[in-house]
Amino acid sequence: MNGVSLGDLATSFMLRNRGSALKTEMSRLTQELTSGQVADVKSVLAGNYSYLTGIEASLSTLQGYKIATTEAAHFTGSLQSVLENIQDSTSDLGTDLILVSSGGLDNVALQTGNEAFEVLKATMSSLNTNIAGRSLFSGAATDQLALKNANDLMTELRNVLVGVNGASLKKLQ
Repeated sequence: MNGVSLGDLATSFMLRNRGSALKTEMSRLTQELTSGQVADVKSVLAGNYSYLTGIEASLSTLQGYKIATTEAAHFTGSLQSVLENIQDSTSDLGTDLILVSSGGLDNVALQTGNEAFEVLKATMSSLNTNIAGRSLFSGAATDQLALKNANDLMTELRNVLVGVNGASLKKLQ
């Protein structure tokens, strides 16, 4: 069996060359590992950029979703805050109205009525809250107020009830 052997100088050159290549490769891999990015994108993609284009498209789609969910979270957080304010302002009023309806005193009834009107104004104002130019409770028409103000409501209610006597009101109930 014939064997080819390298001389000492050739062997030394080959080992130095291979050691240098290994150090360069190790340096590149360490760089990629610590940064999390490929050092030579061209060689990895080998001219096929469809992978990269797909990733970039997915990233921009995900960025759009992130913006939409952040906006929705802000919008629903504002809705929840308004509803909590309304609940807080109306919770005590309910028991006062029940007490007055069961035959309370006239002064107490008048005071409770005034309080109820103030709560109505505050509630209607809360329902007309707008965030970033969008009305929260106006449905699809976010550029408009959800409700008129309480004074207009009371004026319209008085106009409707003009001429209605007690017997007619009992029929309405």
